[in-house]
Amino acid sequence: MLTNSFLRRVLGQLVSFPDPENQILEGNGYDGIQDILNGSRSIEWPCVILESGGSGTLQVVEGPVDTYTQSLWVMDRLGRTESEADIYRKTKELSRLVAALLLEEGMYKHSPEAADIQWQQVTYMQRYGGPDARGYELIFTFKENISLRVKPADLNR
Repeated sequence: MLTNSFLRRVLGQLVSFPDPENQILEGNGYDGIQDILNGSRSIEWPCVILESGGSGTLQVVEGPVDTYTQSLWVMDRLGRTESEADIYRKTKELSRLVAALLLEEGMYKHSPEAADIQWQQVTYMQRYGGPDARGYELIFTFKENISLRVKPADLNR
């Protein structure tokens, strides 16, 4: 599972994120991300916002497995003379760099936060984040082997 501290450490390596504390943020759901994009003057642009929480599926097909998603919004501020097409191109390129770093961490460095990402497919889509924020949402799917055994200590008997 991705965490904000992990993202700050990994993505802070990119030239685009010289101030990870003010550029790599966390929001609770879609509305929380919109609140960050529309209400915070302390954001340094471009920024990445981890969507915490989320939904998933418990399966007992392959073992017990918890399959869930986490989103990262890679956003930038639309400049006065910049076109939306330009900012979307720029943030799509930055999104690919973010995905490349997470791929390296998960597949080659075996970082526990990125190890369970299913790299067969990462979904992305354009996002409009209020009057001047534009970018892409990356959706990562995780599959984590879990235990669904009940231990005696978990029971109130």
